Amino acid sequence: MVRGLRKRRPQRAMRSLESARKGLTEKQQTALLSIAKPGSKTNPFILELQIRNQLIVWLLYCLGLRAGELLALRVSDFDFGNNTVLVARRHDNPNDPRIHQPVVKTIDRRIPLSESLVKAVSGYVMRERSRYAASKKHGYLFVIHRIGPLAGQPISLKGLNKVFQQIRAVEPILLQGLTPHVLRHTANDGFSVVMDEQGASPAEEEKMRSYLMGSKEGSGTAGTYTRRHIENKAKMAALQLQKSMVRSTDSVY
Repeated sequence: MVRGLRKRRPQRAMRSLESARKGLTEKQQTALLSIAKPGSKTNPFILELQIRNQLIVWLLYCLGLRAGELLALRVSDFDFGNNTVLVARRHDNPNDPRIHQPVVKTIDRRIPLSESLVKAVSGYVMRERSRYAASKKHGYLFVIHRIGPLAGQPISLKGLNKVFQQIRAVEPILLQGLTPHVLRHTANDGFSVVMDEQGASPAEEEKMRSYLMGSKEGSGTAGTYTRRHIENKAKMAALQLQKSMVRSTDSVY
């Protein structure tokens, strides 16, 4: 009877590779960075939010952080002397006023930062975040910038998603499907290109990617973020194969 019931269970449909989540194309990346630039004519945010939201985009785009990791970042996680940031697992923090506390699901790691990112973070902390007294009570990096009882409190996942909703509204067709996690895939696409340029072996690339993305080594999670890069390389290889198999002189047209 058990075997009969199992045979009658609905089969889970295979996930389409075409519909699987991927990183942004170069055209989409250019549009996103242009929209997020403070002072841009297409920037949908009021002036006091533009600097914060550009930094949000940069950290997701450059570091490949998850949304929860971004929202869990504290000012103290940044080592401005050595240009690094610590992405750490912390749960049930009593100083976090958010109902749904964002947590780091991946493994702790310390990531090096470029000079431009360090300057952007320190500038936001010193000139923008410091305007709100409530920001001194919790230590989280990104805070709410609006007049009212929530001013200076850490932003929530709902608030982060609203930022991306407003960005998508500027280019609804080109940036359709843009989310914080899509930027994680985009960062991984860029990492694949760097690894190719450096001539890293597949084993070396997987180890480095696992560390930077906070994945357990050997878990296979790293492969989730290489789909677009692998597809592009496969398409190039397919074209080269076709050219070598069928020469233009063999065509009847």
